[in-house]
Amino acid sequence: MMKKIAFTFAIVAAFMSARAQDKTDVLRYSQYTPGGSARAQAIGGATGSIGGDYSSIFSNPSGVGFFKTSEFAFGLNFNQANDKSTYLGTAGSDSKGNFNINSLGLILAGRKKNPHSKWQNVTVGIGYNRLANFNQNIYYRGRNNTSSIGSQYVSQLNGVDTGAVYDARYAFGPLEAVTTGFLLANYDANGNPLHTWETISPYDDPAGGGVLQEKSIYTSGRSELYNVAVGGNYDDKFYIGGSVGFPHIQYDRTSVFRETNDKGYSFAGYTMKYYEAADHLSTSGNGIQANIGAIYRPIPALRIGATFMSPQWLWLNDSYYSNYTTADNTGTYTASTIDEFNGSDVQSHYNIRTPWRGILSGAYVFTPKDNNIRKPSGFLTVDYEYEDYKSSSLKFKNGNSDDNQGSQVVQDDIKNSYKAASNVRVGGEIKIDVWAFRAGFAYYGNPYATGNLDGSRKYYSGGIGYRNRGFYADLTYVYMNRKAQDQPYTVGSDQPNVPTPGPAEIKSTTSNVALGIGFKF
Repeated sequence: MMKKIAFTFAIVAAFMSARAQDKTDVLRYSQYTPGGSARAQAIGGATGSIGGDYSSIFSNPSGVGFFKTSEFAFGLNFNQANDKSTYLGTAGSDSKGNFNINSLGLILAGRKKNPHSKWQNVTVGIGYNRLANFNQNIYYRGRNNTSSIGSQYVSQLNGVDTGAVYDARYAFGPLEAVTTGFLLANYDANGNPLHTWETISPYDDPAGGGVLQEKSIYTSGRSELYNVAVGGNYDDKFYIGGSVGFPHIQYDRTSVFRETNDKGYSFAGYTMKYYEAADHLSTSGNGIQANIGAIYRPIPALRIGATFMSPQWLWLNDSYYSNYTTADNTGTYTASTIDEFNGSDVQSHYNIRTPWRGILSGAYVFTPKDNNIRKPSGFLTVDYEYEDYKSSSLKFKNGNSDDNQGSQVVQDDIKNSYKAASNVRVGGEIKIDVWAFRAGFAYYGNPYATGNLDGSRKYYSGGIGYRNRGFYADLTYVYMNRKAQDQPYTVGSDQPNVPTPGPAEIKSTTSNVALGIGFKF
């Protein structure tokens, strides 16, 4: 059989069945980590009512009103992500480190202009904050003797004629499996096509050894926010503020699935050596967001805060292509969607609206009665955050007739798959003279409404700080753990005796070391 078949087809403007955007994109850009200053990270990100830290620019802008002196500060982070996986009973692992500028803050404090007014000051804050870090490596492997990724392609091409397969709707997998010889068409005794397909992968060889399946996922990038906030102080009791933020997204992912016939089994005269599918995705875009908040001090020691964070409205662009290789006893054959789509990546444009958030906060601040700085002072603080993942959305903006239909499919999936979640952040600080000691904890609730998926996250943090004569330095350590799943492929119901493999179970831990430096002026 000829292994490389020349083909041409009209370029369609949309991904059609190969669209890369789905509900997972919405979730990825909706989840944030406790960020801001190193001090804020040390107290679990619970900055909704404490004020007086430049992280208020991003959390509750009314906290900017606590500043009566100007300040410039920045934070540096080193992030180490470790992932352990289990797939088909086999363990795997990978890790990745990343160094970045996590945050910047400039506070321009106002002064009281009217001695008879209860308005003490109006302060402006300008800042940068990294909301999420996408740097991660995942690897898993397992031996499969019940299905192949080729089984998925067989289901996708079930009923498709041998001539009709050369169409853009079958790109990004099935079409390339045919052109590289990983998939073969079935014919009857007279040479007529049966409109069914089979893979040369010998996963079901009677010897039972199966094939070795491996997947590596390499991701990088960030979700970041540039913010301008204004906070006012009324009579040192009531603080109100608002901010406008401009988010930026950069996300890059390379996913490589490899299936190896390391036992040397043969099928239909072919001895497959390996099959490999490598997908490459690059996403970039910008958006806008607005926050409003207030803090009330009924007594000097008690602070009560409330914040409303609007959704982020994001305008995103995807650039996507895939490379495929089949190697067997007759040679090595390759195909690329770049060649299939006139020598370029596939582009897709879409908008995402992330969930809105509501935050209620409280803090208790204690100080020695005689204001002796050598005696302990400090605070305890807590944030409760509610975010409704079901309120998020994704809409395609490719200018195609099927944009609305595709958007509705994703929207229905979001509503059926996600739910509202509650997040809790708690933290505290004890300060003695020029030294401060901090600890915190953050829990982000499970966004999934269906199945047994648990997407909750837990962060444990602690740190130390030094403050003296207008200079401060903070050092923080944050540890996070979470569980996730990755489904390498899915076999259709047309093959009842070929089961879909169970997903890879992934346990992720992240260690983050943050250093913050600040100057008052």
